[in-house]
Amino acid sequence: MSRTAALFLGIVAWCSVCRGAAAEMTRDEAAVVLAEASEHFRRGTAALESNGDVARSEFDAAIAGFERIAQAGGIRNGKLLYNVGCAYLMKGDIGRAILNFKRAERLISGDPNLASNLAYARQRVANKIDAPAEERVRRALLFWHDETPARSRFAVFLWCYVGAWCWALARMVRPGLLGGWWPIGGLGLVAVACLGSLLVQRQSERGNTAGVIVAGQTIGRKGPDSSAYEPSFTEPLHSGVEVVVLEHRPGWLLARLGDGRTTWLESAAVEAVGGL
Repeated sequence: MSRTAALFLGIVAWCSVCRGAAAEMTRDEAAVVLAEASEHFRRGTAALESNGDVARSEFDAAIAGFERIAQAGGIRNGKLLYNVGCAYLMKGDIGRAILNFKRAERLISGDPNLASNLAYARQRVANKIDAPAEERVRRALLFWHDETPARSRFAVFLWCYVGAWCWALARMVRPGLLGGWWPIGGLGLVAVACLGSLLVQRQSERGNTAGVIVAGQTIGRKGPDSSAYEPSFTEPLHSGVEVVVLEHRPGWLLARLGDGRTTWLESAAVEAVGGL
């Protein structure tokens, strides 16, 4: 199956995950663990259609190996988190697949394989929650803000900022050497747009916490108490639903869904994207 092949190709690549290992795991030890985890993933993929129990066991072993490298090795690597997401996806755990894909996205935003598999995982979420019309329009107009990595936007800002000043100085020294002043204005507008995009992203990440429902299903309630408050919706929310956490209470959190609705969820049902 093509989906299986695509995921497997993402796993068998070396991905340079052993660089920067901490004292708890040397680079050579990390290399051994990575090779073992990749082999478990290969076995799980091979057994997927013939023996589901064996496949899940192999994917569990692969996940344990990849996560051991991240935790004991002290490694923050987007490709490694992508591998974890792929293993969860093949295992059928949509919530933790999306969670780890979104964690990887923070480090390797713009990776085409990651984008493809994240989109595929989102299609498999039981709840279909559409963004409001105005949000869809915003995403269409500001696609470059959502889809371009922060480091790329910063690089464009820097080049345009420096370029605008160099052009201005050149115009002052040799007025007839270059064209009019409009290129300076264009470079300046691009620089301001990129800087504004970076500041908006920073403020958004600081003010709220992105999360993903990892429980099989959970009941959203109108308040932080399962006995005192009735459900917010007629159906439960399922694994993989993405939320923004607005507030915490003991054992509960207030979450905003993608369509703007808010509900109280049990804290154990949600994991933060930045939690690893």
